Amino acid sequence: MHAVFRGNIQLLVSPSLRSEYQRVLSRPRQILRHKLELPIVGDYVSAFVHRAITDEPRWAALSCPDPADQMLWDLLAARSDAILVTGEHLLQQS
Repeated sequence: MHAVFRGNIQLLVSPSLRSEYQRVLSRPRQILRHKLELPIVGDYVSAFVHRAITDEPRWAALSCPDPADQMLWDLLAARSDAILVTGEHLLQQS
């Protein structure tokens, strides 16, 4: 995350991924982890994606190993220069 805020890497998002960031960061555990307050989660997400490339995902020919994250596979299919950076072990194996 720090690399995104510092501008060291270019973030790629879709409207659905931005909504997912908002939803996940609104969870009580994430509020505590990131030392946020619920009313500012939207501002935090906006700052995070401020310089992001926004693209509309395409249907990916491959299925994501976690069906809940299919939006990531679809977004990756939209841009040949995109790579996935994740700490989620299931997604790293694909």
